[in-house]
Amino acid sequence: TNQITTLNNSVTVGNEEGVVLEFTIETQSNNLTYHQPYSKRQQIIFNLIEYLHEDKGWGYRVIAKKMNSWGINTQRGKTWSNGSVHSVLKRMHQRDVRIEGVRNKKYPIKISKMVVRCHTV
Repeated sequence: TNQITTLNNSVTVGNEEGVVLEFTIETQSNNLTYHQPYSKRQQIIFNLIEYLHEDKGWGYRVIAKKMNSWGINTQRGKTWSNGSVHSVLKRMHQRDVRIEGVRNKKYPIKISKMVVRCHTV
């Protein structure tokens, strides 16, 4: 999600009654919700799967069978399938892209032109 905040400001200038400085400030942020870090267990399982797939060249089905034979369950306590192994790698990549490309994106602060207005009473 994305949030844009606009502030309309009016500031009295000096001791002059009825003289104000008007301007708008606009800020934007994607950092709206708590960022849940991976648990140690999730990170270890990801590292193991990545090592077996990338370095050893094992396929998803072979990794799933080995994880099950080693007695390692998924995060939800289920047995591994080739789809769940693929999902661990895919979700980590999607998460990294979202955090770096969207969540941590920096937006410029926009300040409108400042206008001095005289209001007669």
